[in-house]
Amino acid sequence: MIIIDVYPLKGFFLPDEQPSFRLLLQADQTQSVELHLSVYAMQTRCYEFTLKLTCAPGEQSLCLALPAEANLSCGGYALCLSYDVKQVWTAFDVQQSWLDFPRYGFLSDFSTALDEPGLIEARLENLAKFHLNGLQFYDWQYRHDQLVAPTDQYLDPLKRPLSLHTIRRLIAAAHLVNLAAMPYLAIYGASIEFWRQHPDWGMYTREGKPLLFEDFLGLMNPASGSSWAAHLADQCWQTLAALPFDGLHIDQYGDPKQAFTSTGDEIDLPEAFVGFIDARKHDLQVPVIFNAVGNWPIEALAKSQADMMYIEVWPPTPRFTDIQQIVENARSLSGGKPVVIPIYIPAVNKTNLLLADAVIAASGGTHLELGDDLKLLSDPYFPKSETLPEDYQLELRRYWDFITAYQALIGPQAENIELSATLPYGVHGITRGNGSLLALNLIQFSPEDCWTEAQAVRTCFMDMPVSVEVQFEVKGVWWASPDLLRWQWQPLEYQQQGKMLICNLPALIHWSTILIEFTN
Repeated sequence: MIIIDVYPLKGFFLPDEQPSFRLLLQADQTQSVELHLSVYAMQTRCYEFTLKLTCAPGEQSLCLALPAEANLSCGGYALCLSYDVKQVWTAFDVQQSWLDFPRYGFLSDFSTALDEPGLIEARLENLAKFHLNGLQFYDWQYRHDQLVAPTDQYLDPLKRPLSLHTIRRLIAAAHLVNLAAMPYLAIYGASIEFWRQHPDWGMYTREGKPLLFEDFLGLMNPASGSSWAAHLADQCWQTLAALPFDGLHIDQYGDPKQAFTSTGDEIDLPEAFVGFIDARKHDLQVPVIFNAVGNWPIEALAKSQADMMYIEVWPPTPRFTDIQQIVENARSLSGGKPVVIPIYIPAVNKTNLLLADAVIAASGGTHLELGDDLKLLSDPYFPKSETLPEDYQLELRRYWDFITAYQALIGPQAENIELSATLPYGVHGITRGNGSLLALNLIQFSPEDCWTEAQAVRTCFMDMPVSVEVQFEVKGVWWASPDLLRWQWQPLEYQQQGKMLICNLPALIHWSTILIEFTN
């Protein structure tokens, strides 16, 4: 018998759910086997049991669940399934809400082409395999000023054929695997036809010129008390009344940053954004996400009632260190809210993508990068996402396994720690801590390296010397890397000389982590 794969059946599990998994097997003949399963919280095995089953000849798919007696608390876990000398690993987590550690993906295909039986369910299960737990339904709407279509089948503003029936099926399938469904809308976008009907609702330059978006949309005044704000608020209510979405995902376009009413009064856009967010939280009592395009206006949005900091990163922040600063600044300003970063990197630049994943996660955020039929988000117009080769998918899956399993030192609950470490040039360190555990994330890029420029394939550092200044007695040291087929913690030899911890990191390609446990 061969174990082909194992993965969780949901993006995350609620505390009252038994974590369940799909097990793919292949057998030459009918046989009875014993599988050993071990559950790890960080580097510690916290539960194990043996599963007896009978395999029929051929390839088969089985579902298994952890016994209720496992009684796992909220957090991330690694699951090891062993048979003979073979081991297969996956990750999963238990949370009160997907917003505790959002791992956001997207959907942009809402056509009747998805009517094939089982196709939608298979796509959503594939996204859950990567531990996504929330989905942005991008450009699902009939019009920017009339979100829900008047008929089941309709054309969107770019003439794509869409279906409300398909949208309802996608939402239902997402809910079955614990993926939240968040509908996209724009804070001030309206069709040109609607804008022409309501010119006094629009935004203007200081000189009185109408503000448009690529002659495709008219930009409307979103300030509290405005006619457009009232209209859009009603559209939000109608959307949630008509479709079982879980909240609102609100976009802006980054520009303009200064605008005026039709009568020449200046509009405080940051105040308008926050006012709309907070009013929808109060009126609808649902999660609300707002896009801080280009990290603007992050100071105002961080004080809003938005449930996460969603920041679309653009130049002129081209360096990988800029991404780190953006994530850490958003967490600091917002009091530690989760951070999600959409950043558009072509699939051909795989090194850039993996480095971006690493620096975003190590800084305390997550990267919006996967959606639809396991496509890569590489363009701001989500339907232009790219198909990923299977080997590329396997690499990204290891990254999301690593991020999910070790969220205690990667997710929002971990703290950024200032730490002095001696590292070779070209290796960047980011330190996070949680209780008696500390993680030194080592990522292979230089201060001048840019995510906007194609990065060379990284050569693996071997036996890299690392010195870390520590304040407490060290109990144990481990290391792990999502770049390796075995991404789990492995013991690492070390010496503690006073306040210096000295060790050799066995390997660093893009991202490796040294885990330090202190006695107190």
